[in-house]
Amino acid sequence: MATKAIERRNIVVRSSARGFKVSLSRRVTTVFAWMFVVFSFLFVATMFVSIIGDVIIRAWPALTPKLLTEVTSGIGGGLKNAIEGTFVMSVGALLLAAPIGISAGIYLSEHGRGGAGKVLRFLSDVLVGIPSIVLGYVGYITMVIYLGWQFSVAAGIITLTVMLLP
Repeated sequence: MATKAIERRNIVVRSSARGFKVSLSRRVTTVFAWMFVVFSFLFVATMFVSIIGDVIIRAWPALTPKLLTEVTSGIGGGLKNAIEGTFVMSVGALLLAAPIGISAGIYLSEHGRGGAGKVLRFLSDVLVGIPSIVLGYVGYITMVIYLGWQFSVAAGIITLTVMLLP
């Protein structure tokens, strides 16, 4: 008799995949939660699209081929130096980091069971845990200030190579 009273209060809407009975209150809560998630997503997506659209509309007059092909002069000018510098630094760092990283990976998989392998794995784990801003600052202090390289591509490539290694 007590079981029937419990079943009357706990209205069963449907059974779940595992055969458990789902109460009406649980089903209503789930529907409201999904509605909240969907409306939150739509709100955030609308804000994102409106911000991107506003930036594109305001920047459209300045988006010309000259922007990509001219050198920066003062406040105005093009992005040629920035694009070329990014390309040179990325390719240079990749050309340095790829052989070192591939060699270290092959060594660790084939012969890295001893003490040297443990040290190499430990150093790799340490490098993974260092934030890129710290590595950049250390590269700046050591190469630009201490070694006197000024602002050079070599200092940037070496710092970026250390970031790519782990």
